[in-house]
Amino acid sequence: RSSLIGLLRGLRPPAAQTRTPARTIFMMGPYDPRTPEDEEPGVKVRVKQEVPEEAKLSFRQRMAEWRARHHPEPPACNIGLPRSLLTASRPEPPDEKRQQELERLARNQQLRVDLDAVELAWESERRPEHALSAARHYSIMEHLFGTGCFFYPVVPLRAHFADPDLPGRVRPIALGNVMTPRQCSEAPDLRWQEPQDFNSSSSGQQQQLKWAVLLTCPDEHLQSAEREYAHWLVTDIPGSGRVAEGRVRLPYLQPIPPLGTGLHRYALVLFLQSAPLEDQQENQQLAGDRLAERDFSTAEFYRRHQDRLTPAGLCFFQAAWDPSVRTVYRHRLTDMGAEPVFQFRWPAPYRPKMQQFAFSEPFNLYLDKYRDTKDIAEETLKEKLKSVHPFLGRRRPESKYPLAVPAEGYQPSWLKEREAQKILRQGQWRDLD
Repeated sequence: RSSLIGLLRGLRPPAAQTRTPARTIFMMGPYDPRTPEDEEPGVKVRVKQEVPEEAKLSFRQRMAEWRARHHPEPPACNIGLPRSLLTASRPEPPDEKRQQELERLARNQQLRVDLDAVELAWESERRPEHALSAARHYSIMEHLFGTGCFFYPVVPLRAHFADPDLPGRVRPIALGNVMTPRQCSEAPDLRWQEPQDFNSSSSGQQQQLKWAVLLTCPDEHLQSAEREYAHWLVTDIPGSGRVAEGRVRLPYLQPIPPLGTGLHRYALVLFLQSAPLEDQQENQQLAGDRLAERDFSTAEFYRRHQDRLTPAGLCFFQAAWDPSVRTVYRHRLTDMGAEPVFQFRWPAPYRPKMQQFAFSEPFNLYLDKYRDTKDIAEETLKEKLKSVHPFLGRRRPESKYPLAVPAEGYQPSWLKEREAQKILRQGQWRDLD
C-alpha cells in the first residue's frame, strides 16, 4: 500500500504538488475562449459580456426616446406673462432659533398656523404650476391656443356663480369642477389681484390697467371640431371686479351642452389688455341671439390681437345637459329650429322564428317576446290607473300575506303565476307603484 501511494505521488506534475491559492480575474470585453491558464498556473480568467447601451435603459426611458425620435413634440411657447411675475412674494424662512421654537410648539400641540399666510405662499409658488398642470390634463391650452402654446396663470382669477336654487349661496369655479347649466344661468362674479409691477410705467407715473374676459367652450360646436362657441366676451375692463364697466362685445350665454354629449369644458380666460381692440369685427356689439354669431376661435382671436392681449389668468369648469338647456334653445336662440339631441339608435332586438310549440318557457312569456313594447306598456299603464284614485292617490291595500287570496273558479297555472307577479310587482308589473 505504501509503495502504491508513493508511485501515485511520483506521477503528479511538479506544479500540482505545491498548492497555490487560486485567483479569479474578471475582464470586460467580448467573449474570448482562450485563457492564460497555461502561462500562469492557479489563475482563472473569466471574461464578462459587455452590456449594450440600450439594455441599460428602463422601459420608460426607451419609450421616451422612441417617442422623441418618431413623434417629436413641437417646441413649447409661453404666450403669457413671465413666471417670475407673481402677485405675492414668498415669506422669508425662519431662522434657526425661530425654527427650534416652532418645533417645540408643534411637539406640544400649541402651534398656530396662519392660513392666510399659507394660502399666500401657495398662491405665489404653486398655484401657477397647479393651474397649468390641470389645464394640460384637460387639454385646455392645446384646444384653445394650439399645439405647443401655453401660459402660466400668474394672476389668480376668482369666479363664482350665484346659485338660483339657494339664495345667498355661490358656486365657485375651480379647475375642472362639475356644475349644472341651471347653476350657471347668470354671468359669474369675477375677482382678481392685479400685479403690482404693472401698476407703474417706466416714467414712474401710475398706469391704469385694462383687462378682457372670455368664456368659451371648445366642445359645443355642432359642425366643426376646430371651432368653438363663445359664451361671453368683455373688453376694456378698468379693474378687478368691475366687469360691468367694461365693453360687452358678446353678452353672456349660459352653457348649452346638447343632450347625449356628456360633459363639456368651459374655460374662463383673463387677458391683460395693453391697448384698445381696433378690429372692426370685435368692435361691433352682437346681440348673441343667434348661435351663428357665437362661432369663435380663441387661437385666431389671439393671433389678431397678440400685440394688445396677454393671457394672465385661467379657471374652467364642466357641465352636462339639464332641462334648462332646452329652454335656451327654444326661446333665446332664434336660429335654432329645434334642440339638437344626440342619441344612440339601438338595433331591433333579435327574435328567432316563432315555433308552434314552445316547451322551454310558459307560452304567455314566449308570446310577449313577439309583442310590441308599446302594447305591453299600454297594458301596464291601464292596470296602474285602475289602482290609483285621481284625488286620493294609490288605493292598493297593504297586506301581510298578499298571495293568500283564493282564486275565483278554475285558472290555468300560467294565469296564476301572472296574477302572482302582478301582486308582487315583478316582471312586467314592476312599475305599477
